[in-house]
Amino acid sequence: KIGMPSGPTTLLALACVHARAAAFTLLAAAPHSKGAMRYRHRCCATETCEERAESLAQNGVLDGGLIEKPAFGGGSGGTAVLDATDFSVNTILKQLESIQQGTPKNIVILGTRHCSLLHQQIIELLSYALVLSDNHLFTSGATGTHAAAIRGALRANNQELLTVILPQTLNRQPREIRELLGQVQKVIELGHSDLPLDAASRICNSELLAKGDQLIVFAFHDSKTLRETIEEAKALSLLVTVLFLD
Repeated sequence: KIGMPSGPTTLLALACVHARAAAFTLLAAAPHSKGAMRYRHRCCATETCEERAESLAQNGVLDGGLIEKPAFGGGSGGTAVLDATDFSVNTILKQLESIQQGTPKNIVILGTRHCSLLHQQIIELLSYALVLSDNHLFTSGATGTHAAAIRGALRANNQELLTVILPQTLNRQPREIRELLGQVQKVIELGHSDLPLDAASRICNSELLAKGDQLIVFAFHDSKTLRETIEEAKALSLLVTVLFLD
């Protein structure tokens, strides 16, 4: 079971609900899929997505005071800001169920290296739910956001739905990340070791966006490289969701 926040933490509330409800949406929409069977086996889940959302609302988790005007980038390149009064259970479910509409999607997760343990756990939970829902997860190397996304995807036990693209080479990664990547079947090394890391990362991010349908970013407002990647994704008409840690 997933512990929910009691304080006004926008990211914690949104990401926890995102991951949990995505899995319940899977159970409701495709109860006999491989992802649903794995989720049901591991979690013994019996609630529907709507029942879970209603339960969260009754417990105050989805109260308007917890989730304050989140911004979602649209495919048109614009940004829609939801008023707190409009961010109801139904609105949240519509955002979550967009992951399940149509065929599974290629989802890119990018973010800062400077994540707290709590944020890493949230990201790991989110990537776990996405892969269980038969979405293909694309991310990069390094500690923080990317390492958490890789761990979550590996927990879902479907290597075919995880691809990691490195801006330089495996040898340039920290030792703990090299050990983690040793468990991943699809690791692509771009080999831009002659470039500064920020320049190599921009190229790598562009490669990831070219493979994705949707981008989820965990960043700070002064994360220059990630902000540039967000604008590039909007120009490519990707669905963009940005979660600012500050």
